[in-house]
Amino acid sequence: MPIEANLSACGRHLTLQVSDKLALADHRAFSDAYEKSDPRPEVIEVDMKSASIIDSSGLGLLLILREFALQHTIEVRLINCEDQVLDTLLTSNFSDLFVIG
Repeated sequence: MPIEANLSACGRHLTLQVSDKLALADHRAFSDAYEKSDPRPEVIEVDMKSASIIDSSGLGLLLILREFALQHTIEVRLINCEDQVLDTLLTSNFSDLFVIG
C-alpha cells in the first residue's frame, strides 16, 4: 500500500496519507516518508481517512514513528480516523501516546 507524503511549503508540517490499511508490509515506505523528510518537520500528521483497518504491526509502526518523533522533538497527530481504526487506537490506549483527532 502506498504512503503519500506531503511536506508543507514552509517545511514545518508533514502529512502522511495512509490508504486502505497500515500493516507490516508498509514498514519501509512508512518510515522512509518521515525519516528522509528534508527539512525535518515540526509536526507529522498521519491521515487515516482512507484506512479501513490497522493491525498490530500497524500499531507497531506508529510506535516506531512516536519514538523517532520524541528523539527529534516532533509532534505527531493521528487524524481523520474511521470508526474501526479509531476503536483499535482507543482500545490500545494510543490516545495516551498521540493526539487523535
